[in-house]
Amino acid sequence: MRIAICENEIKHQERVQRLLQQWANDSNRDISISTFKDAESLIMLWEDVIYDVLLLDIEMKKISGMELAKIIRRIDDNVIIIFITSHTSYSLEGYDVNPLHYLIKPIQEKVFFKVLDKAYAIYSLRGGDGLLINSEDGLVKIPTDTICYISMSAHYAKVYTSNGIYETRTTAKELAMSLPAHFIDCHRSYIINMFKVNCTFNGYVIMNDHTEIPVSRSRSKQVRELFARIQTR
Repeated sequence: MRIAICENEIKHQERVQRLLQQWANDSNRDISISTFKDAESLIMLWEDVIYDVLLLDIEMKKISGMELAKIIRRIDDNVIIIFITSHTSYSLEGYDVNPLHYLIKPIQEKVFFKVLDKAYAIYSLRGGDGLLINSEDGLVKIPTDTICYISMSAHYAKVYTSNGIYETRTTAKELAMSLPAHFIDCHRSYIINMFKVNCTFNGYVIMNDHTEIPVSRSRSKQVRELFARIQTR
């Protein structure tokens, strides 16, 4: 699980980093941690790395953590956002960015670990450890890095992978919530793995297996922007 800490007070940043590492060691979970001293630094690197969890200090200079979250939400609907704050008056303002939790300084270890457990559960459900589906062969766990795209028809989905095709009864909404941030429902009938996109055009994309997938007008900007971010990694 890839985690970014954006905190302008070094002592708080270091404490959060220590607690994160302690949580990961105690729970035997694999994480990577990046640290940023301000929102501008994170925004500059945002095109190069896709994070699963963001820990954002709200009270930062120039660009606040709340403003940063609003910027990020314009291009990423799925990243898990956890705010760090000295005050409790931001909850209504943060409604639009759908944060997982507000951590009050000084951060309490037990509270923080419970929030991290919840974040990891969401990450896992989104396919961090593989996509679980009910197929005609029973419960199947599909590594998300093998998925190219998913086609939807009524209440059924076909998952196209490098190892074959799996069919399951589900909805596009349920699947989208179960997949990492680099999967996009680019069309009402398709969800695509942006790491498997070869090129983008006006109204469609070409996948690495040469399949042509339509892209709706409302999703075209998000698809192009995420494709550009991935290509510059």
